[in-house]
Amino acid sequence: NAVTTNTKKLSQMQRKRMLVGYTFILPWVIGLVSLFVIPIVESFLYSFQSVSVLAGGGLERPWAGLTHYQRALLEDPDFMPKLLQAFRNMLTEVPIILVFSIFVAMLLNQKFHGRAVVRCIFFLPLMLSSTVLLGIIQGETNVSSLDTGSVYMVSSASIEDIVLKMGVSPEIVSFLTGIIDRIFNLTWQSGVQILLFLTGLQTIPSSLKEAASVEGATSWEYFCKIILPMISPVILVNVIYTIIDTFTSYTNPAMKYISDQANGLNYSYSSALAWLYFVCIMVILGVVMMLLSRKIFYSDSE
Repeated sequence: NAVTTNTKKLSQMQRKRMLVGYTFILPWVIGLVSLFVIPIVESFLYSFQSVSVLAGGGLERPWAGLTHYQRALLEDPDFMPKLLQAFRNMLTEVPIILVFSIFVAMLLNQKFHGRAVVRCIFFLPLMLSSTVLLGIIQGETNVSSLDTGSVYMVSSASIEDIVLKMGVSPEIVSFLTGIIDRIFNLTWQSGVQILLFLTGLQTIPSSLKEAASVEGATSWEYFCKIILPMISPVILVNVIYTIIDTFTSYTNPAMKYISDQANGLNYSYSSALAWLYFVCIMVILGVVMMLLSRKIFYSDSE
């Protein structure tokens, strides 16, 4: 009887804890369903319909099948070039952001005076809305608009002339100046990656560095053979995050094109473009996961 009573009390406590837990997550569930799930389902349906706004209000939604997808893939002269440009931007920006982030994280992991202030400067993008701040910067400095792709804190005009006179091909010059013109944006997008890399670096036991020093390992050998393997799970997370962040950036030409279609009341076509874009991103993430997951080292694995 005593055992049965204790079991009943325990089950009552578990139910109360479950009720408290469900109460806490209920606002999140409501927000997820109302703000994300329902719009996603509606967007998927729109992509197979021809949505138009009626004069008296409301929407007319006749079925259109795969018409919008066919138009995007075979007829639209703008979407595929912008999609390819988004892929090219990803291939150049992701490595730059990751290399810059791990470099800064290693600097911030050192002990020096004013380290807290420097960390706050690099983590500023995590605390402020980048879109709002960039808008303020643009308004005050009168630089090119977001439509052109970047806030030119560093100009490449003079560098371009010098490099061209050195005999470098225009294709390489265009690639290099494109990176220079996006330095501010790339730096601004590195806050999360720096924080994750810094967290990973702080989990590396100091005994490993002492052992490497005793064995006579150079700083480069310590970095390649100890630091990189130990933070490889963080590298995978940062690669995935950076790819998604790059594809969804306000400077992305494909994202802007999809947004422009929606702003022009082409809801159905915009939805079809968005779903094609989503599928492309998921394929790229799947390939990256398949290639990198084999190289991940977990310290607690046998």
